[in-house]
Amino acid sequence: MGAPVDTSLDFWGSIDITLEEGTTTGYGYSRLTLTAETVDWQAEEYFGRYHCHWLAGAIHTLTGWQPITFDAFNGPRSMAVHSGVLTPDGQVLDIFGVRPVEDVEAFYQQALELPTRHRRVACVDMPGDVITDRGCRGDRFWWARKLPPAGLATYLHFARHLVCTHIGEQHLLPTEVEPAPAAPAAPDPRTSPSFPASSGGSSMSGIDEIRGVLSRAVEMTEQAQHALAEAARAVDGARQAVAQVAQNSSRDEVQQVLAQYGATGDAVHTAGGQLAVSADQIRTYAAQL
Repeated sequence: MGAPVDTSLDFWGSIDITLEEGTTTGYGYSRLTLTAETVDWQAEEYFGRYHCHWLAGAIHTLTGWQPITFDAFNGPRSMAVHSGVLTPDGQVLDIFGVRPVEDVEAFYQQALELPTRHRRVACVDMPGDVITDRGCRGDRFWWARKLPPAGLATYLHFARHLVCTHIGEQHLLPTEVEPAPAAPAAPDPRTSPSFPASSGGSSMSGIDEIRGVLSRAVEMTEQAQHALAEAARAVDGARQAVAQVAQNSSRDEVQQVLAQYGATGDAVHTAGGQLAVSADQIRTYAAQL
C-alpha cells in the first residue's frame, strides 16, 4: 500500500519543529529544536512525549523489530500512552534508551496512577489499534506518509542513532540505511550564528543573525524552564517526605527544614515563571524586527 519510502535519508545540524496549532508535548512545549546525534531533553520531549508511536514505526522499518505499546486503563476505557519496539533480547527500545518491559510498564502506571498493560502490535495495524487515524492502516510506512522530506530524514536519523547507540548491532541494518558519512565542517547557521569581529567586541550585521541569536536564547531559556520544573518536582517530593515526619515530631529542626523546603519550592516556581515571561518578551521582540 503506497509507494516505498527512501530510508537512506539523513540530516545533520539541527531542525526546528513547531507542533500543530493547539497541540503540545507532554510537558507543554509547542516548539522544539532537534539536533543530530543528540538525545537531549528536547528529543525526549518530542519522540518520548509526543510522537513515540511514529518513532517506533521508523525503528521497525529499519530493523523489522516488533512495536510494543503501553495502554493505560481508566475503567472500561484505555489509551495508548507510549510505544517502542522490542529488541532481539526482549527489551524496549525508545528515545529513552533500552529498558525492561516491566520497568516501562511500571513507570507509566506510577506516573499516570492508572493500571497499565503492554501489548505487541503489528506495525501495519498501528493506525486504528494505537493511533486513531486509520487512513494508512495496512501500510508499513504509515508513520512517514505525512512527513516532509526533512521530517522523514529526522525520524530515520534518530531511529538509526538509537539502534546503533544502544544495541550496538549496526550490521542488523541494511547497507543502504547505515548512518550517513560525517557532516560537513561548516556550522549550521541556525545553531551557530557567526559574530563578526569588531573593536568593541561582538556585533551582528543583519536581522537574520539577531533573530538567530534570540532563537537560541529562547531555546536555552526553555531548557532552564525544563530543569526548574524537574527541580520543583524534586523539592516538592522532599518536602512531602519531611512533612510526614513533621506530623509526628515537635522538634524545631524538623519544622525549620520543612519551612526551608517550602521557601525553596516557592523560589523555584517563581524563577520558572520569570523565565517564562522572559521567553515571551524575547519572542515578541524578535517578531517585531
